[in-house]
Amino acid sequence: MAIRAGELRERVEVLTLAQTETGYAWQADGSLWAKAEKTSAKNLFSSIGLGAPTVRFVLRARPLTLHQALRLRGQHCFLTDIAPLPENRLYLAVTAAVIQPVTCRVTRRTKTVDPETLRPTLQPAQTLEFPACCTEKYVKLTEGMPNDAVARALVLVTPKVIGLRVGEVVRIGGEAYRVQIVHDLDPYKNEYEVLREEDA
Repeated sequence: MAIRAGELRERVEVLTLAQTETGYAWQADGSLWAKAEKTSAKNLFSSIGLGAPTVRFVLRARPLTLHQALRLRGQHCFLTDIAPLPENRLYLAVTAAVIQPVTCRVTRRTKTVDPETLRPTLQPAQTLEFPACCTEKYVKLTEGMPNDAVARALVLVTPKVIGLRVGEVVRIGGEAYRVQIVHDLDPYKNEYEVLREEDA
């Protein structure tokens, strides 16, 4: 199917992850014209979480990587595939998951060694803010004595530059989750299974 330039009617922002004073954030890095259509298929942007709505873009060939994102009509589009359009290599077919990124915070204290005494000292706490795509893994009720407990497990999908460690506490909104499992083999993103437990 031939693509005509007149079909590229949607103005789409290109987003690039940028370092800020407090951590990282998505920032607009120009815009482009594209053809955009939502599909009925779910996009499995996370290998271990639930899927999200899918949008498929057709745009003129340009430098674009899976480290970036697109914004369509105010919606964040997490890129999952970029390939030349088979019928016209002057255009790209881009598949994305429509998600709502959340701002997460992790507070860390680093340890340094005093060169004179060779004793470790803790530096003041620093908070790192970063965007993540959040999807639910499960909610589980455990009946016990004396209290029942609810465990809520989420999957955080972050840009590759964000590195979290098992055991760290991540704040998502006003709630604290502990990192349980790290999946960091994908070259473009990291996935973290995080858990929050509270009395029912």
